[in-house]
Order: sequence, then C-alpha cells, then structure tokens
Amino acid sequence: MDFQSDRPWLGRWIISSKRLLMRFLWKLLGQEFVLREERTLKILSQHQYALETLEADILRLHRLRLQLSQKEESPESLRSPSPPVSWDRLAYTGRLRGDENYLARSATDLVSVFRDKHPVLDLGCGPGTFLSLFREAQIPAYGVDANEEAVKTCLDRGLRAERADAVEHLLSLPENSLGGIASFHLVEHLDAEALEALLTLSLSRLRPGGQIVIETPDPRSLLVLSQDFFKDPSHLRPLHPEGLLILMEEIGFVEVRIQGRFPFGANEKLPAPPKDASSYLRDLVKALNEHLCSFRSVVLYGKKTLSSHG
Repeated sequence: MDFQSDRPWLGRWIISSKRLLMRFLWKLLGQEFVLREERTLKILSQHQYALETLEADILRLHRLRLQLSQKEESPESLRSPSPPVSWDRLAYTGRLRGDENYLARSATDLVSVFRDKHPVLDLGCGPGTFLSLFREAQIPAYGVDANEEAVKTCLDRGLRAERADAVEHLLSLPENSLGGIASFHLVEHLDAEALEALLTLSLSRLRPGGQIVIETPDPRSLLVLSQDFFKDPSHLRPLHPEGLLILMEEIGFVEVRIQGRFPFGANEKLPAPPKDASSYLRDLVKALNEHLCSFRSVVLYGKKTLSSHG
C-alpha cells in the first residue's frame, strides 16, 4: 500500500507552514521567557533592597537596645530605687587584690616604661596605688575611676583623680594628647564592645610613640581561674593575652608584647619528683605546673606608631 501523497506540493506547503509556525512560537515564547526573567530579577532586586533595609533597621534596634540596657543598668538609674550601699566596696576590692605595698613594690618596672611618656592616664586608678608610684618617679599622671570612694582616697592622698567612666573620659580628650595610658585590672570588667572602644580611643588619644600598659589576670594558669578570677563578681570574663595582643595589633598598636607577672610560689606548685624519677615524670610535672600555676597576672605593652597622626 502506497502512503505517498499524490499531491507533493501540499506536503511541502504543510512542512513549510509548520516550520514557520515553530519559529513564530519559539520567538514568542523566548520573548515571554525574557520578560519573565526581567520581572524575576526586578522582584529579586526589590526583595534584596527590602532585606538590606530590614538588616539596617535590626542593627539600629540592636544598638538602641544596648543603649537602653546601659541606661537601665547605670548607677544613676539604679541609685534612686535601690537602698544606699552599706558596705565598703573599696575595702572589698583591696582584700581581693592583696597587700597594696607589695603591689607597689612589684610595679616599679611598669612605671619606668613611662619615664618619657607623659602625661600618663591611669584608667581605673582605684585608691591610687600606681598614681603614688608615678608621683614618686616624678612622672606627671592622673587617674579616673567610677568608684567615688576610690577617687576620694586619691584626693586625700594628694593625687590627681576624678570620677568618670574610662571610655567616656577618653571620648572627652583631644587626639594625641597623652604620652601614656595605664590600665591595671580594668579590662576584665568590660564587655567586648567597651573593650574595643577603650583600645581604639586609647590609640587615638596617645601621641605618636605613646605607650600603653594593660594588666589583667592570666587565664593561662588554671589556678587563676579556679581560685582568683571568679572571687570578684564584677569580673565579666577572662581575657586570653594572645587574643588581646591580636586585638591590639589589629586596632593599630605596634611592638605589642606579653609579660607574665606575680609567679606562683614553689609551695603552690606540684612538688618536684624525686631525683631518681624518670625524665618523663619530671617533664610531666613541669608541664602541669606551667599550665596550672605559672603567673597570676599578665601585662601587655603596646605603642602608637611614630608615623601615626590620629
């Protein structure tokens, strides 16, 4: 049976018509796809803008929440509804830190680095332990502290001090106005945002070549964490010196270095193994002592580069 058409011209016409129709449909559908893609991109762009706006709003709300929480927790907001403080906070802090004379005797090396870096600002000066050393060394210095009794003690001792928040006081100072900044056992009381602000402002307020010295409990010694650090409920978190060193360098300080202070006594460490003990046991005890009880405090030194102008 022959299925071929007896009208070949009709078949060619049908085939040509199909081809034209397919081209038209592809062109029409292609344009529709393009239009849909353009509409999709436009919608995505609108959504991206909305997301960016929402993200900015969330950030503003977060900052507002922090500001409100700080106001709610500030001494001014807590003072009116709370009963007056009936205990001596300064004496409490003094008992935690130990003998002031011992602290002063062991800090002469810290003071000496400010010999030609003045005036020196002591942030969190307390009762003036280090301000007294600066005075003895004839280095111009003054301090700020949030504790009213601590400032009063400084003034009674003839030292220059004022009651102020450390970050707020730095904000009030002009740039390049200080030769040195000292901060002894303050940074462990700050949250991350305040710590970053304190370091950033300190760099700005130091003159080129200015010196900063920061002392904080050394968390590399496990006994510091288990016995010392959490005795003070106002401590927020321990700060690892290597992390603090990196933060200081990233902010812009140069020649940053770490030094341990107040080593643990021999009577506080694991006893040495007997002489006939194996080298493995001796190395083990040595390593344990280094991790358990190396230093009670750690000091970080840093400088503002001589080529810095702000």
